[in-house]
Amino acid sequence: KTPPVSSGCLPGITRDTVLKLAKESGIKIEEADLPLTRVTEIESAFLTSTMRGIQPVLKIDSHDLRDTAGEWHALANTYQKLVSR
Repeated sequence: KTPPVSSGCLPGITRDTVLKLAKESGIKIEEADLPLTRVTEIESAFLTSTMRGIQPVLKIDSHDLRDTAGEWHALANTYQKLVSR
């Protein structure tokens, strides 16, 4: 899940590229509002940035997000290969 652009997130090129790569990789993407009250339901999360690519989020408030098996790992590798070309 990702917040929709209408929530205030930046509709950047990196975000758009990562969303396209996810869809091409068969990763289901759903744009939806993500209230902080549901933070304990989150297993893994990442941010996208032109300078950092895909960067994992390790903690939100006191909730640890140290998921090492999240689909974002493969997505990060795919994104890095695309950027390296």
